[in-house]
Amino acid sequence: MELIPTALLLPVMYERISRIFPDKPWLKVVRKYEEAQRGFSLRTGQLEVENWFAFGLTRWDRQECMADSDANWIRTVEAILLANRIAAWCEKLRGGLSGPHGLEKRFQGALKNPADMQALHFELYVAETLLKKQCQIHWPESAGADGTFDLLVTRHKDSLRSSLNASRLPVTKAHALPCMTASDC
Repeated sequence: MELIPTALLLPVMYERISRIFPDKPWLKVVRKYEEAQRGFSLRTGQLEVENWFAFGLTRWDRQECMADSDANWIRTVEAILLANRIAAWCEKLRGGLSGPHGLEKRFQGALKNPADMQALHFELYVAETLLKKQCQIHWPESAGADGTFDLLVTRHKDSLRSSLNASRLPVTKAHALPCMTASDC
């Protein structure tokens, strides 16, 4: 099996998220920040760090990055890799498979709020980790803000069920989850 370097797949990954969101809402978010921060370059730098995802995708779209060890390149690659995962989930949902409800709308909202993007990123990470461990994941129709859980997790070996709010999971509780620590879920 021949491996393809990630850098060669980045254009395909960016095209994938662009097909899901053809209006490229990250461009609008960055443009808004840039217009509001004219003359305050240090504030723009802080916004870039906080909104790494939107700025990373925008840098790629504008062809403003070079393949090197620069921090901008690293954030751009990380943004495209996450965008590819989000696009994959969106495609699954459009195909009728189970997954996080309202993901496309949540993604667009998260572009404007770094804390929401971090929560979405973590929720997908937790779900993907548990799925790799053979857990069953159920997403409720409405989750999160009203105090309900994000994920209902069922461990296959003993049918143990756990509900968790992955977007707000404290680090100390992550170690206590049976599916997260078991060698086989």
